[in-house]
Amino acid sequence: MKPLLALTSRVDARNWKGVAGMARSAGFAGIDWNLDYFRIPAASNARQRFYDAAAASGLPSGFHGPCQDVELGHSSELVSMAARSYLKMYVDFISHFGGTHMTVHLGSRSIPMAEMDWASAVEGLRDVSDYARTRGVRICLENLKQGWMSEPELVWELAEAADTSITFDVGHARGSSRIREGRDTLESYMRPLLPRIANLHVYEVETPEGIHAEPSSLDNIRPALELALDVGAAWWVIELDNYDAILRVKSLIDTGF
Repeated sequence: MKPLLALTSRVDARNWKGVAGMARSAGFAGIDWNLDYFRIPAASNARQRFYDAAAASGLPSGFHGPCQDVELGHSSELVSMAARSYLKMYVDFISHFGGTHMTVHLGSRSIPMAEMDWASAVEGLRDVSDYARTRGVRICLENLKQGWMSEPELVWELAEAADTSITFDVGHARGSSRIREGRDTLESYMRPLLPRIANLHVYEVETPEGIHAEPSSLDNIRPALELALDVGAAWWVIELDNYDAILRVKSLIDTGF
């Protein structure tokens, strides 16, 4: 199996046509539209312009849900309920694409766990996942660098409870304390999550400052890439902001796989 490499819209977040053109011209297999960096319009005529730009690429689309101001597991009922409604709205918007997926965060922006509520997280994620399923959209829970979602056991527990797939972020895993402190290897960290992993975010590591670092080789991340292919998780988003860096990583993967 060959990986299907997707270009993230982070490279030019508000330029839908530009991202579609870059993906097509560079030979990407898909586009990952990051909704934290742009919003899909509620107005149907404006929204159609985005649909048209995405369709013009001739490539399938995946989505990364907004997380800057969205928190399903927040201890504030106002915040958690607003997050549910907001994510359901986006499920409706992207259901236009048919059979797509949306990655969601639980515990974004290094939120203190004291501001989170596990029961709200489970209930909220299950609600959004159930709704998405009726609209033909698969919800994927992403592992994070710290907090609950940096612990593979809790990622699995939440994904099982809400019946979601998992987006495995290689850089978040390598930036977590479990791997930095040597309590896990990348392979041992990832292996328990394999049955639900549907796609990857590929880059070297997320630094303490929150920067996604470009790999100079695949040596450190190859175990994750190989395990993903073993379970058929072939949709890989090269999650860097710089287009030239993305092309360099694409070349590494094209050569190495």
